[in-house]
Amino acid sequence: PAVRSIVITGEGSSFCIGNEPADAEGYGGVQLEKDALVDIACERMKTLIDTIIKLDKPIVAAVNGPCFGLFFLLMPLFDFVFATREACFSACLAELAQTPFGCASHTFPQLMGISNANEIFLCSRQLSADDAKHLRLVSHVCPNANSLSHLVSSCAKHLSNLPPSALSATKRLYSRDRDRLLAVNEQEIAQLRILWQSEEFHQVIQRLR
Repeated sequence: PAVRSIVITGEGSSFCIGNEPADAEGYGGVQLEKDALVDIACERMKTLIDTIIKLDKPIVAAVNGPCFGLFFLLMPLFDFVFATREACFSACLAELAQTPFGCASHTFPQLMGISNANEIFLCSRQLSADDAKHLRLVSHVCPNANSLSHLVSSCAKHLSNLPPSALSATKRLYSRDRDRLLAVNEQEIAQLRILWQSEEFHQVIQRLR
């Protein structure tokens, strides 16, 4: 009950620089087979996304710089998304032999239409902060980091003063497709598991090194 909202932001000048979860060479200092690494990566990603879907606390994303990969695809699951003018967004899915995840195969077309979503999924379109606002991924673009910090602090303070039961109930009402999102997440992770175990995926990763 003491937690009224959750603020997610990046350290330094970046929000999220992407991830390569299925291509790690070891886990916790222990060398593992490729399939074991894929299983760990898939389970951890599924758990993270399921947790975000199930949260009844508002999530405020403060995008303080470049945002690539998973947390870009998660944007529609957050309740507030504020960004600085320097923020940019990209997924780079198809060129990395990956399919959408983070429920993006459901949320992106629903939010911006299938054509705009495919530019991101298949053409690796990079968005500016203004592009992201136009596509309804971001609600407010701040001129600099200080104004972003002020806006996020004001939002979090306002949320902390609201009756907690009403706050949680409101989020549950507009998150009524939660079961659908959980099912989409399971389907997307299952597809990623197949791709991450493929030779095609690992050839792509090796070419990038």
